[in-house]
Amino acid sequence: MPSVVAGGLKSIGTLGDTNRLKLAIGLPLRNQAGLDVFLKQLYDPKSPNYHHYLSVEQFTAAYGPTAADYEALRAFAKANGLTETKTYANRLVLPVEAPVASIQKAFHIVIHTYKHPNPAEKNREFYAPDTEPTLNLSVPVLHIAGLDNYELPHPAGLSTSS
Repeated sequence: MPSVVAGGLKSIGTLGDTNRLKLAIGLPLRNQAGLDVFLKQLYDPKSPNYHHYLSVEQFTAAYGPTAADYEALRAFAKANGLTETKTYANRLVLPVEAPVASIQKAFHIVIHTYKHPNPAEKNREFYAPDTEPTLNLSVPVLHIAGLDNYELPHPAGLSTSS
């Protein structure tokens, strides 16, 4: 029986368990208020911090997720069959890749397929989860990119109209 999710659209199926998806799991900044103050000072000619830019190490130490939080996310990914594809010194994003079956289990979702509602998409199908993902992780997660392909990536400024 087709389910109704993704903005009221009817599912036409589920994404195959062996399909592989590339995801980017983002962690929130640790001190957003402090960063906002610093950025104002950075561009204020009257501030002693005017044009005193931070290195990646300085930024990460002051505002990035903690090393412990990043390691907890890495451990979560590994324990759930998600393959880490890169790490970043600022610890803001963890790119991973995995089969749909592992992703669904890790995030407590089912990934359905749908016919795209936009006539300009020429009957393209897309996939999306049936619900918001949840993680068995004590670390807050800001966003998980790649769980759907409703909008396809395209270069900025490139027009697709003829």
